[in-house]
Amino acid sequence: MKYKKTEAKEFARLNMKGIWAAALTPFTPSLKLDEIGFRQNIRHWIDDLEIDGLFIAGKQGEFFSMSLLERKQCMRIAVEEVNNRPNSRNAGTILSCSDQNMDVVLELAGYAQNLGADYIVVHAPILHFTTNQDELLYEYYKYIADNVDIGIAMWSHPDSGYLMSPELCNRIANLPNIVAIKYSVPREMYTELTRLAEDRLIVSTA
Repeated sequence: MKYKKTEAKEFARLNMKGIWAAALTPFTPSLKLDEIGFRQNIRHWIDDLEIDGLFIAGKQGEFFSMSLLERKQCMRIAVEEVNNRPNSRNAGTILSCSDQNMDVVLELAGYAQNLGADYIVVHAPILHFTTNQDELLYEYYKYIADNVDIGIAMWSHPDSGYLMSPELCNRIANLPNIVAIKYSVPREMYTELTRLAEDRLIVSTA
């Protein structure tokens, strides 16, 4: 990894800048991951379009339609292409480890960390039959943060059935390797979270 857990926020502050784009995942006519096409796309995005960072296997990348093996394959290809070849832009990678199953989240997070990815992103989970939602979500992100060293970005989005409040996100931002959030919310909530947590959290919107 490029930094220690205690350095995650500082690393993100210095390096998570510019345009970070959600990468589409190409498939062959037989519905297999198109590795050659994916590598070509990554080179085009970085070398020709001058993208500063790639968001891999997120919603645009259709992680929900891929097997665990395919998700890992996407991660490996992306990190290889970004980290192991000349890259004048010093582009970065953020890999989605989102899943409803915590074991899968942690397996992907550990895999991303060992690959040398810059960050991971974990979507807010879909919740059922919960009575103390904010505390559950805090413990959810804390458990992930406690089990990996890599910088973690949250993602609060309407598809989960709720929006994480600025106050909750501000509390989670105190965890040492929570570095950012993709905050797909009304502007007023975005503004409030930025006011509360901009010293500890990079707040981005969809």
